[in-house]
Amino acid sequence: MRCLEEIQKDNLPIIVLGSCLSLPTIIESCEASGRKIIAIIDNDYVDQTNMYGFPVFQESWLDSIETTHYEFFIASVWTPGNHVVTKRSNNKRDHYINLMQIKKLTGATIIHPSCVISPNALIGRNVRIGAMTVVVHGTEIHDHVLIKEQCYISHDVKIGKNSVIQIKACITGHVHIGANTYIGVGSTIMHRVQSAAPTIIGDNVLVHPKLLVIQDLPNDSVASLKNKKYSRIF
Repeated sequence: MRCLEEIQKDNLPIIVLGSCLSLPTIIESCEASGRKIIAIIDNDYVDQTNMYGFPVFQESWLDSIETTHYEFFIASVWTPGNHVVTKRSNNKRDHYINLMQIKKLTGATIIHPSCVISPNALIGRNVRIGAMTVVVHGTEIHDHVLIKEQCYISHDVKIGKNSVIQIKACITGHVHIGANTYIGVGSTIMHRVQSAAPTIIGDNVLVHPKLLVIQDLPNDSVASLKNKKYSRIF
């Protein structure tokens, strides 16, 4: 993982892997931060020559270029659920993560310039942090994490690989979030002030929108209003 000062030195052109409805937002973040996208790779659009003004190639195109001259960002996103479209998108993202590992592709870190990022925060590769998000000192954001717009990530927070922090979520200080965990829109994860130990949100956890979570959540659990009929506090 790297600090903001190191990330700001990145200047290699970016090749986008996959696509999603948020692709225009990704493009705008790159343009605002001075990063140049040169192409999109997506086998699902073999008949489409360009997307949002960028050329589209099949995955096999990687064999014809020197991949060390570029950085790569996975645009395909994942969301919880069993809908056929959701499963397709999730499998597609998993495929690109594996592809980056197999071909040793360097992941791009995309941070919108309107963000406030502590110089002491550590951030992994293939991470995107959306506009007007605040990341405070001592935070660790691991590879493949997506933090959407207007989030607040407080001190000593750890966010595990491939987790998603949705729009306007708040993670208070001393909270550790596992891998492949999804924090819904407008939810707050709060540390128990009476405990010196961090609040632990495990791997593969789903927190529904607009909840206040004030307890540990084990691996593979779901925080939902279905389980708390009369309260948004979980």
